[in-house]
Amino acid sequence: MKILYVSWMNSGEGSQIHAKEFIHGMETLGHTIIPVELSLRSKEQIQKQHTGPTPPSSRFLDFKREIKSLLLNGPRLLRLRRLIKEHNPDFIINRYSIYDISPLLAKWIYKTPVMIEVNASAVFERELVGKYYFKGISTFLEKLLFSKADSLSVVSNELLHYFSQHGYDTTNVVVTPNGVDITKFELDTPPPHSLSKLTTSWSANTVIGFMGSFQPWHGMERLVELMPELLKENPAIRLLIVGDGKTRSKVEEKISELGVKDQVYITGFLDYKDIPGALNIMDIAIAPYHHIEHFHFSPLKIFEYMAIGKPVIAPNLGQCRDLIQNNETGILLKENTNEELKNAILYLTQNEDQRKLFGINARSFISEHYTWVRNAERYIDAMKVKL
Repeated sequence: MKILYVSWMNSGEGSQIHAKEFIHGMETLGHTIIPVELSLRSKEQIQKQHTGPTPPSSRFLDFKREIKSLLLNGPRLLRLRRLIKEHNPDFIINRYSIYDISPLLAKWIYKTPVMIEVNASAVFERELVGKYYFKGISTFLEKLLFSKADSLSVVSNELLHYFSQHGYDTTNVVVTPNGVDITKFELDTPPPHSLSKLTTSWSANTVIGFMGSFQPWHGMERLVELMPELLKENPAIRLLIVGDGKTRSKVEEKISELGVKDQVYITGFLDYKDIPGALNIMDIAIAPYHHIEHFHFSPLKIFEYMAIGKPVIAPNLGQCRDLIQNNETGILLKENTNEELKNAILYLTQNEDQRKLFGINARSFISEHYTWVRNAERYIDAMKVKL
Protein backbone atom coordinates (compact mmCIF):
# COMPACT_ATOMS: atom_id res chain seq x y z
CA MET A 1 0.00 0.00 0.00
CA LYS A 2 1.24 3.51 -0.83
CA ILE A 3 0.47 5.99 1.96
CA LEU A 4 0.86 9.76 2.10
CA TYR A 5 1.70 10.43 5.76
CA VAL A 6 1.18 14.06 6.77
CA SER A 7 2.39 14.61 10.33
CA TRP A 8 4.51 16.75 12.64
CA MET A 9 7.92 15.48 11.50
CA ASN A 10 9.92 18.34 13.04
CA SER A 11 7.60 20.18 15.38
CA GLY A 12 8.24 18.61 18.77
CA GLU A 13 10.10 15.76 20.41
CA GLY A 14 7.08 13.50 20.98
CA SER A 15 5.62 14.19 17.53
CA GLN A 16 8.96 13.55 15.84
CA ILE A 17 9.41 10.22 17.58
CA HIS A 18 5.84 9.13 16.86
CA ALA A 19 6.11 10.03 13.16
CA LYS A 20 9.53 8.52 12.51
CA GLU A 21 8.94 5.31 14.43
CA PHE A 22 5.49 4.84 12.91
CA ILE A 23 6.94 5.26 9.41
CA HIS A 24 9.59 2.66 10.21
CA GLY A 25 6.87 0.28 11.46
CA MET A 26 4.89 0.72 8.24
CA GLU A 27 7.97 0.16 6.09
CA THR A 28 8.82 -2.97 8.09
CA LEU A 29 5.44 -4.34 6.99
CA GLY A 30 6.34 -3.63 3.35
CA HIS A 31 4.29 -0.48 2.74
CA THR A 32 5.52 2.63 0.94
CA ILE A 33 5.34 5.84 3.00
CA ILE A 34 5.63 9.36 1.57
CA PRO A 35 6.35 11.55 4.62
CA VAL A 36 5.19 15.19 4.67
CA GLU A 37 5.83 17.77 7.41
CA LEU A 38 2.46 19.17 8.48
CA SER A 39 3.89 22.59 9.33
CA LEU A 40 4.62 24.89 6.42
CA ARG A 41 7.57 26.43 8.27
CA SER A 42 11.22 25.44 7.95
CA LYS A 43 12.85 23.04 10.41
CA GLU A 44 14.98 25.94 11.72
CA GLN A 45 11.89 28.08 12.40
CA ILE A 46 10.23 25.22 14.26
CA GLN A 47 13.31 24.54 16.39
CA LYS A 48 13.57 28.23 17.28
CA GLN A 49 9.94 28.22 18.43
CA HIS A 50 10.58 25.38 20.89
CA THR A 51 13.90 26.58 22.31
CA GLY A 52 13.85 30.34 21.77
CA PRO A 53 12.13 33.03 23.84
CA THR A 54 8.37 32.96 24.16
CA PRO A 55 6.81 35.07 21.38
CA PRO A 56 4.89 38.17 22.47
CA SER A 57 1.25 37.64 23.26
CA SER A 58 -1.80 39.87 23.30
CA ARG A 59 -5.44 39.36 22.44
CA PHE A 60 -4.84 40.93 19.03
CA LEU A 61 -1.78 38.75 18.24
CA ASP A 62 -3.52 35.61 19.47
CA PHE A 63 -6.58 36.46 17.37
CA LYS A 64 -4.31 37.01 14.37
CA ARG A 65 -2.70 33.57 14.87
CA GLU A 66 -6.15 31.95 14.98
CA ILE A 67 -7.13 33.57 11.69
CA LYS A 68 -3.87 32.37 10.17
CA SER A 69 -4.55 28.80 11.34
CA LEU A 70 -7.93 28.85 9.63
CA LEU A 71 -6.49 30.23 6.41
CA LEU A 72 -3.77 27.57 6.31
CA ASN A 73 -6.37 25.17 4.89
CA GLY A 74 -5.77 26.80 1.50
CA PRO A 75 -1.98 26.23 1.24
CA ARG A 76 -2.27 22.77 2.79
CA LEU A 77 -4.92 21.73 0.26
CA LEU A 78 -2.75 22.96 -2.61
CA ARG A 79 0.17 20.96 -1.26
CA LEU A 80 -2.00 17.84 -0.94
CA ARG A 81 -3.20 18.36 -4.51
CA ARG A 82 0.38 18.38 -5.77
CA LEU A 83 1.36 15.33 -3.72
CA ILE A 84 -1.72 13.32 -4.76
CA LYS A 85 -1.04 14.02 -8.44
CA GLU A 86 2.65 13.15 -8.01
CA HIS A 87 2.29 9.95 -5.96
CA ASN A 88 -1.31 8.72 -6.47
CA PRO A 89 -1.49 7.31 -2.91
CA ASP A 90 -3.92 4.59 -1.80
CA PHE A 91 -4.53 6.45 1.46
CA ILE A 92 -3.73 9.71 3.24
CA ILE A 93 -2.94 9.62 6.95
CA ASN A 94 -3.12 13.13 8.41
CA ARG A 95 -2.16 14.17 11.95
CA TYR A 96 -4.96 16.31 13.35
CA SER A 97 -4.39 19.93 14.28
CA ILE A 98 -6.92 22.63 15.11
CA TYR A 99 -8.99 23.97 12.16
CA ASP A 100 -7.24 21.66 9.67
CA ILE A 101 -9.80 20.07 7.34
CA SER A 102 -7.51 20.06 4.29
CA PRO A 103 -7.45 16.20 4.20
CA LEU A 104 -11.26 16.13 4.04
CA LEU A 105 -11.25 18.66 1.22
CA ALA A 106 -8.69 16.51 -0.62
CA LYS A 107 -10.82 13.41 -0.05
CA TRP A 108 -13.91 15.08 -1.52
CA ILE A 109 -12.12 16.62 -4.50
CA TYR A 110 -9.64 13.87 -5.42
CA LYS A 111 -11.47 10.80 -4.04
CA THR A 112 -8.49 9.70 -1.92
CA PRO A 113 -9.43 7.87 1.31
CA VAL A 114 -8.34 9.62 4.51
CA MET A 115 -7.38 8.48 7.99
CA ILE A 116 -6.99 11.09 10.75
CA GLU A 117 -4.53 10.63 13.62
CA VAL A 118 -5.96 12.29 16.73
CA ASN A 119 -3.62 12.78 19.67
CA ALA A 120 -6.00 15.04 21.61
CA SER A 121 -9.09 17.21 21.30
CA ALA A 122 -7.95 20.70 20.36
CA VAL A 123 -11.22 21.96 21.84
CA PHE A 124 -10.43 20.38 25.21
CA GLU A 125 -6.79 21.52 25.19
CA ARG A 126 -7.85 25.11 24.46
CA GLU A 127 -10.19 24.91 27.44
CA LEU A 128 -7.27 23.81 29.65
CA VAL A 129 -5.29 26.96 28.84
CA GLY A 130 -8.33 29.23 28.54
CA LYS A 131 -7.54 30.49 25.03
CA TYR A 132 -10.55 30.55 22.77
CA TYR A 133 -11.47 32.78 19.87
CA PHE A 134 -13.50 30.54 17.55
CA LYS A 135 -14.76 27.79 19.86
CA GLY A 136 -17.87 27.18 17.79
CA ILE A 137 -15.88 26.85 14.58
CA SER A 138 -13.20 24.58 16.09
CA THR A 139 -15.84 22.32 17.66
CA PHE A 140 -17.78 22.12 14.39
CA LEU A 141 -14.67 21.29 12.33
CA GLU A 142 -13.44 18.72 14.86
CA LYS A 143 -16.78 16.92 14.77
CA LEU A 144 -16.84 17.17 10.95
CA LEU A 145 -13.55 15.25 10.78
CA PHE A 146 -15.00 12.49 12.93
CA SER A 147 -18.15 12.15 10.87
CA LYS A 148 -16.58 12.36 7.40
CA ALA A 149 -13.11 10.78 7.56
CA ASP A 150 -12.88 7.19 6.38
CA SER A 151 -11.20 6.16 9.62
CA LEU A 152 -9.60 7.76 12.67
CA SER A 153 -7.02 6.70 15.23
CA VAL A 154 -6.99 7.93 18.83
CA VAL A 155 -4.21 7.25 21.34
CA SER A 156 -6.22 6.03 24.33
CA ASN A 157 -9.53 4.60 25.47
CA GLU A 158 -9.94 7.71 27.62
CA LEU A 159 -9.76 9.92 24.55
CA LEU A 160 -12.28 7.74 22.73
CA HIS A 161 -14.58 8.01 25.75
CA TYR A 162 -14.19 11.81 25.79
CA PHE A 163 -15.24 12.11 22.15
CA SER A 164 -18.13 9.67 22.57
CA GLN A 165 -19.42 11.56 25.64
CA HIS A 166 -19.31 14.88 23.74
CA GLY A 167 -21.39 13.82 20.78
CA TYR A 168 -18.69 12.90 18.25
CA ASP A 169 -19.30 10.13 15.72
CA THR A 170 -16.85 7.40 16.86
CA THR A 171 -18.05 4.69 14.48
CA ASN A 172 -14.80 4.53 12.52
CA VAL A 173 -12.35 5.05 15.39
CA VAL A 174 -9.56 2.63 16.30
CA VAL A 175 -7.55 3.01 19.54
CA THR A 176 -3.80 2.96 18.86
CA PRO A 177 -1.56 3.87 21.81
CA ASN A 178 2.04 4.95 21.41
CA GLY A 179 4.75 2.31 21.19
CA VAL A 180 8.46 1.61 21.32
CA ASP A 181 11.07 0.09 19.06
CA ILE A 182 12.42 -2.21 21.75
CA THR A 183 15.64 -2.84 19.80
CA LYS A 184 16.66 0.80 20.37
CA PHE A 185 16.34 0.46 24.15
CA GLU A 186 18.90 -2.19 25.05
CA LEU A 187 19.59 -2.63 28.75
CA ASP A 188 23.33 -2.19 28.34
CA THR A 189 23.11 1.07 26.34
CA PRO A 190 25.93 3.34 27.58
CA PRO A 191 25.25 6.98 28.50
CA PRO A 192 25.89 9.62 25.83
CA HIS A 193 29.33 11.18 25.91
CA SER A 194 27.87 14.49 27.15
CA LEU A 195 26.74 12.76 30.37
CA SER A 196 29.77 10.55 31.01
CA LYS A 197 31.16 12.86 33.74
CA LEU A 198 27.77 12.93 35.45
CA THR A 199 27.65 9.13 35.42
CA THR A 200 31.01 8.99 37.17
CA SER A 201 30.23 11.64 39.79
CA TRP A 202 26.80 10.11 40.57
CA SER A 203 27.92 6.47 40.51
CA ALA A 204 27.31 6.00 44.24
CA ASN A 205 23.95 7.81 44.20
CA THR A 206 20.36 6.76 43.57
CA VAL A 207 19.12 8.69 40.56
CA ILE A 208 15.46 9.56 40.09
CA GLY A 209 14.57 10.96 36.70
CA PHE A 210 12.11 12.74 34.45
CA MET A 211 12.11 12.95 30.65
CA GLY A 212 10.05 15.35 28.58
CA SER A 213 9.34 18.90 27.59
CA PHE A 214 8.72 21.45 30.32
CA GLN A 215 4.97 21.58 29.84
CA PRO A 216 2.95 22.67 32.89
CA TRP A 217 0.78 19.54 32.95
CA HIS A 218 3.85 17.25 32.97
CA GLY A 219 4.42 18.18 36.61
CA MET A 220 8.22 18.09 36.43
CA GLU A 221 8.48 21.01 38.87
CA ARG A 222 6.96 18.75 41.56
CA LEU A 223 10.19 16.76 41.61
CA VAL A 224 12.30 19.89 41.94
CA GLU A 225 10.15 21.15 44.82
CA LEU A 226 10.39 17.78 46.61
CA MET A 227 14.18 17.56 46.43
CA PRO A 228 14.92 19.33 49.76
CA GLU A 229 12.57 16.95 51.61
CA LEU A 230 13.91 13.90 49.78
CA LEU A 231 17.50 14.86 50.57
CA LYS A 232 16.68 15.18 54.28
CA GLU A 233 15.53 11.56 54.24
CA ASN A 234 18.18 10.27 51.82
CA PRO A 235 21.14 12.54 50.99
CA ALA A 236 22.23 10.14 48.23
CA ILE A 237 19.27 10.98 45.96
CA ARG A 238 19.95 12.85 42.73
CA LEU A 239 17.49 14.19 40.12
CA LEU A 240 18.17 13.91 36.38
CA ILE A 241 15.90 15.93 34.07
CA VAL A 242 16.19 14.86 30.43
CA GLY A 243 14.65 17.58 28.26
CA ASP A 244 14.30 21.27 27.64
CA GLY A 245 11.70 23.97 27.16
CA LYS A 246 10.83 27.65 27.31
CA THR A 247 10.48 27.60 31.10
CA ARG A 248 13.94 26.12 31.70
CA SER A 249 15.35 29.38 33.13
CA LYS A 250 12.52 29.52 35.69
CA VAL A 251 13.16 25.90 36.66
CA GLU A 252 16.87 26.64 37.10
CA GLU A 253 16.02 29.65 39.26
CA LYS A 254 13.86 27.42 41.46
CA ILE A 255 16.67 24.87 41.76
CA SER A 256 19.05 27.60 42.94
CA GLU A 257 16.46 29.02 45.35
CA LEU A 258 16.01 25.61 46.97
CA GLY A 259 19.76 25.08 47.28
CA VAL A 260 19.80 21.81 45.31
CA LYS A 261 21.92 22.89 42.36
CA ASP A 262 24.54 20.19 43.02
CA GLN A 263 21.88 17.47 43.26
CA VAL A 264 19.86 18.26 40.10
CA TYR A 265 21.04 18.14 36.49
CA ILE A 266 19.17 19.23 33.35
CA THR A 267 20.51 17.71 30.13
CA GLY A 268 18.80 20.08 27.70
CA PHE A 269 17.65 18.75 24.36
CA LEU A 270 19.18 15.37 23.43
CA ASP A 271 19.19 13.64 20.07
CA TYR A 272 16.80 10.68 20.14
CA LYS A 273 19.64 8.20 19.72
CA ASP A 274 21.02 9.42 23.07
CA ILE A 275 17.75 8.99 24.97
CA PRO A 276 18.16 5.28 25.89
CA GLY A 277 21.63 5.90 27.33
CA ALA A 278 20.37 8.91 29.31
CA LEU A 279 17.46 6.89 30.72
CA ASN A 280 19.90 4.16 31.73
CA ILE A 281 21.48 6.58 34.23
CA MET A 282 18.19 6.62 36.14
CA ASP A 283 17.37 4.10 38.86
CA ILE A 284 13.74 5.25 39.08
CA ALA A 285 11.76 6.94 36.29
CA ILE A 286 8.89 9.28 37.12
CA ALA A 287 5.92 10.70 35.23
CA PRO A 288 4.68 13.26 37.80
CA TYR A 289 1.61 14.47 35.89
CA HIS A 290 -0.75 16.80 37.67
CA HIS A 291 -4.30 15.57 38.11
CA ILE A 292 -6.18 16.28 34.88
CA GLU A 293 -9.83 15.51 34.24
CA HIS A 294 -10.10 13.44 31.04
CA PHE A 295 -6.43 12.36 31.15
CA HIS A 296 -6.34 11.31 27.51
CA PHE A 297 -2.59 11.16 26.91
CA SER A 298 -0.66 8.16 25.65
CA PRO A 299 2.50 9.02 27.63
CA LEU A 300 5.43 8.15 25.38
CA LYS A 301 7.88 8.73 28.23
CA ILE A 302 6.37 5.86 30.22
CA PHE A 303 6.64 3.46 27.27
CA GLU A 304 10.32 4.35 26.93
CA TYR A 305 11.01 4.22 30.68
CA MET A 306 9.60 0.70 30.71
CA ALA A 307 11.36 -0.39 27.52
CA ILE A 308 14.76 0.36 29.08
CA GLY A 309 13.76 -1.64 32.17
CA LYS A 310 13.10 1.13 34.69
CA PRO A 311 10.54 1.03 37.52
CA VAL A 312 7.97 3.78 37.01
CA ILE A 313 6.11 6.06 39.40
CA ALA A 314 3.01 7.67 37.86
CA PRO A 315 -0.49 8.84 38.86
CA ASN A 316 -3.46 6.52 38.71
CA LEU A 317 -4.77 8.25 35.59
CA GLY A 318 -5.83 7.07 32.14
CA GLN A 319 -3.32 4.97 30.25
CA CYS A 320 -0.80 5.12 33.11
CA ARG A 321 -3.15 2.68 34.83
CA ASP A 322 -3.00 0.28 31.88
CA LEU A 323 0.79 0.37 31.65
CA ILE A 324 1.57 -0.05 35.35
CA GLN A 325 -0.44 -3.24 35.61
CA ASN A 326 -1.60 -3.84 39.19
CA ASN A 327 1.60 -2.21 40.44
CA GLU A 328 3.67 -4.93 38.77
CA THR A 329 5.87 -2.55 36.77
CA GLY A 330 6.00 0.40 39.17
CA ILE A 331 3.90 2.38 41.61
CA LEU A 332 0.59 4.08 40.86
CA LEU A 333 -0.19 7.14 42.95
CA LYS A 334 -3.82 6.74 44.01
CA GLU A 335 -4.29 10.29 45.30
CA ASN A 336 -1.38 11.85 43.36
CA THR A 337 -0.37 14.14 46.22
CA ASN A 338 3.18 15.38 46.70
CA GLU A 339 3.38 13.45 49.97
CA GLU A 340 2.41 10.22 48.23
CA LEU A 341 4.91 10.91 45.45
CA LYS A 342 7.67 11.55 48.00
CA ASN A 343 6.90 8.33 49.88
CA ALA A 344 6.90 6.29 46.67
CA ILE A 345 10.31 7.68 45.70
CA LEU A 346 11.76 6.99 49.14
CA TYR A 347 10.36 3.44 49.14
CA LEU A 348 11.99 2.57 45.82
CA THR A 349 15.30 4.24 46.69
CA GLN A 350 15.46 1.94 49.72
CA ASN A 351 14.43 -1.27 47.90
CA GLU A 352 16.81 -2.17 45.10
CA ASP A 353 15.40 -5.70 44.62
CA GLN A 354 11.91 -4.27 44.11
CA ARG A 355 13.27 -1.78 41.56
CA LYS A 356 14.90 -4.59 39.60
CA LEU A 357 11.74 -6.73 39.62
CA PHE A 358 9.59 -3.82 38.44
CA GLY A 359 12.12 -3.10 35.67
CA ILE A 360 12.17 -6.69 34.39
CA ASN A 361 8.37 -6.83 34.34
CA ALA A 362 8.17 -3.42 32.62
CA ARG A 363 10.42 -4.32 29.70
CA SER A 364 8.69 -7.66 29.18
CA PHE A 365 5.24 -6.02 29.17
CA ILE A 366 6.20 -3.37 26.60
CA SER A 367 7.96 -5.88 24.35
CA GLU A 368 4.85 -8.06 24.26
CA HIS A 369 2.14 -5.44 23.84
CA TYR A 370 3.39 -2.04 22.61
CA THR A 371 5.59 -1.90 19.52
CA TRP A 372 5.38 0.44 16.52
CA VAL A 373 4.98 -2.52 14.14
CA ARG A 374 1.91 -3.64 16.08
CA ASN A 375 0.54 -0.10 15.79
CA ALA A 376 1.14 -0.10 12.04
CA GLU A 377 -0.80 -3.35 11.76
CA ARG A 378 -3.78 -1.74 13.52
CA TYR A 379 -3.71 1.15 11.04
CA ILE A 380 -3.53 -1.14 8.03
CA ASP A 381 -6.44 -3.25 9.29
CA ALA A 382 -8.56 -0.11 9.73
CA MET A 383 -7.67 1.23 6.27
CA LYS A 384 -8.26 -2.05 4.43
CA VAL A 385 -11.89 -1.99 5.54
CA LYS A 386 -12.35 1.27 3.58
CA LEU A 387 -10.57 0.26 0.35
